[in-house]
Amino acid sequence: MKKILLLLFLASASVFTVKAKSLPVVATHKIAPDLSEYVGKYKFEELPFEFIEFKLTDGKLVVDAGGQGGEVKKDAEKDDIFATEDGNAKFTFKRNDEKKIVKVTLEYQGMTFEGTKLQQ
Repeated sequence: MKKILLLLFLASASVFTVKAKSLPVVATHKIAPDLSEYVGKYKFEELPFEFIEFKLTDGKLVVDAGGQGGEVKKDAEKDDIFATEDGNAKFTFKRNDEKKIVKVTLEYQGMTFEGTKLQQ
């Protein structure tokens, strides 16, 4: 009787193991954004320079604002938000109904400026 119970237990355990191995794997991490959609020249009205430009350099998003700039890093929590490495400037990109980037808002030293993306 003990042998039969042991065999039944082992048989059910092997069935359970097979089922556990066949479960689908679900990804839990976010996919990195396509940085090329942020690339472009944005026209500003209220800055001492007329344009801010975003470029891809070695796979990183880089800003050029009046001859100054550097790499910007994506916010870990929110989409379409980037900041300079020192955190002094924050860029929030805005999309239209077709989900294309059309504007960027710059927050710097307590002031906010908005630029419109020029057609390429």
